[in-house]
Amino acid sequence: MVNFFEANDIAHRSQIIKYNTDVLYPRNFKLLEDTAINIRFNDSNRSFLHFLSLYSVQKLAEKIKVDLTRCNLFNQQLKTVYVPQKLLENKALFFSHGFFPAGIRRRGIPVLTNTGFMTNEYEGIYNDDERWHEVNQICKMSSQSTFITFSSNNAIERFCSFAPYMKYKVKLAPFLIPKIGKLTEDEMYNKHFGKVLKICFVGIDGKRKGLSNVLAAIRNIYQRDNNLFTNCEFSFVTRDPVVLPQSINYKHYKYLANASVLKLLRESAIFYMPTLKDAYGLVYLEAMGNGCAVLCDNEMPRMEIFDQSLAHFTDPNSLSQIELGLMRLISDKVYRFEMATKSYMRFSKHYSFETVSSYYKDLFQETVDAEHFFVNTKHRLIA
Repeated sequence: MVNFFEANDIAHRSQIIKYNTDVLYPRNFKLLEDTAINIRFNDSNRSFLHFLSLYSVQKLAEKIKVDLTRCNLFNQQLKTVYVPQKLLENKALFFSHGFFPAGIRRRGIPVLTNTGFMTNEYEGIYNDDERWHEVNQICKMSSQSTFITFSSNNAIERFCSFAPYMKYKVKLAPFLIPKIGKLTEDEMYNKHFGKVLKICFVGIDGKRKGLSNVLAAIRNIYQRDNNLFTNCEFSFVTRDPVVLPQSINYKHYKYLANASVLKLLRESAIFYMPTLKDAYGLVYLEAMGNGCAVLCDNEMPRMEIFDQSLAHFTDPNSLSQIELGLMRLISDKVYRFEMATKSYMRFSKHYSFETVSSYYKDLFQETVDAEHFFVNTKHRLIA
């Protein structure tokens, strides 16, 4: 999906172009229309051609048994967006997410390029030397960008440890998630101290999100102490099968719309997902914003999201740790409530829609100002 944003109060009523390939992410940016940024949202289906190109290359690679997507030439072509010149007229800024806008800065248009630098564990790499190719690619990309952005401070730190000379080019671009209604004190108290304790797991790809360990932990606890779950109601949102003893109160949804997921999280006291593999995990932010106490894995960026201490961290491969964590969150009401309250306050301060949308407004303006400064300085040097 290609999304174009027109901003009336940035760089003298200029326009912003935004390119984004994720479906939910641009929808969230559309919500900026309701803020002081005053952005008008438009879209087209142009990126579908890129999807078809990538799909074709992957199928060809399967036939000839060569991973073409690892070839620089194919990667460059598949991830490059050639923007029609007409769309560049009077534009103030191009915000690229996922794909790279080619040849734009020659027109003096500022470019924010969003990219990622995942942990070695996520990439399945255990030697830093294997990351240099990726670092060099990002550095080359940055030569055509005013700034490059990452979604977490940890990603910035790890990338800059490889390329410290890039610090001046790197900015944080937090994920923008939908508006979440504020919880009242009564709502927060009642769901943590009420008669029914609701516990939810939200991971459509259950295998990757650690569902098998979650279910095994529940079954193991039940065998030792079936009374612990007497007042518990579990909910699972996953396309994978869920099998638990019939006497355990649980619901299984193969799919729920985002609004329904947010409603489920708002009703739940515990969000329970020690994921085996996640690049970031937006659902953890949604759980925080809905007042859940969270049990999650102990990898970055979850450790950063919860400020090292505001979730119950476990080794996602350790059944014993997962079991102990769930047992404590269920049985220790004070611990659960304090953790949920503190993480909710952190969400409001750092990750809420209002906070992040305001941050983006400043980031857009900084990018426009920085590019204009660069162009003016370059012209003076030439003169």
